[in-house]
Amino acid sequence: MHPGCDLHECRSCATQFLDPQPSNDRLAEIYGEGYYDPWGMDGDASAVTMKAITMSRLLDQAGLRDGERVLDIGCATGSLAEMVTVRGAHAYGVDLNPKAIKGAEERVPGGHFHCGVLAENPFPGVEFDLVTLVDCIEHVREPENELAAVATRLSTRGRVLISTPRIDSLMHRIMGSAWPQYREEHLTYFSRRGLEALLQRCGLTAVSVRPTGKTLTLAYVHRQAEAYPHPVVTPLVRIMHRIGAPLDNTPITARLGEMTVLAERVG
Repeated sequence: MHPGCDLHECRSCATQFLDPQPSNDRLAEIYGEGYYDPWGMDGDASAVTMKAITMSRLLDQAGLRDGERVLDIGCATGSLAEMVTVRGAHAYGVDLNPKAIKGAEERVPGGHFHCGVLAENPFPGVEFDLVTLVDCIEHVREPENELAAVATRLSTRGRVLISTPRIDSLMHRIMGSAWPQYREEHLTYFSRRGLEALLQRCGLTAVSVRPTGKTLTLAYVHRQAEAYPHPVVTPLVRIMHRIGAPLDNTPITARLGEMTVLAERVG
């Protein structure tokens, strides 16, 4: 684990928590302007295609309908927001990274974006038919407060879609402490039972839980492995990258120990 940090596990649901959490200064350092650079979204056509396939699959699971209002929390550079508008819905996004928000605004001119957090009540008066937290809830200091705030912004037919690492996944069982999801900025590692219980406390109920299938390329995996060095994964990916260079930008779908949860308001 990271210096000065320990993992604590809930005895009833096995969800793990990083304690103490990194300071605000440390998180600001982690989430600097270059945080999204390893994603390769600046002009990399294969990365854009890769993300679009994953986001399209998630929106299918959420049952997105034409004309709906969609809020993407942790919207990054607007991959999901772009797909939302392509499908005829209205895109809104929130992210803490100013560079990412600028990129999202350029990428989705018709979208609505806010640099900050949901607690600041952006887009006042707007209710959302779908709120997405893709690779997001594990970064949030107080996930219960975040989901409670989400619940207050839902329309009567509103849904919440969450994709996050799953601590009770087969991938985690196989890799243990070598699991690549163990990153300093990941503050909570939910089990299925833990996330379902959290949703219930926030007035939401899970209606489906599925393994997350992510479309990746070898080039993307290589960038991630170099950006987040891992004693086991990084050397292995380097070998794969050297051997499989001609296939660097070929998309493949993999399950990496994450879950996608679709929830609705109770009642």
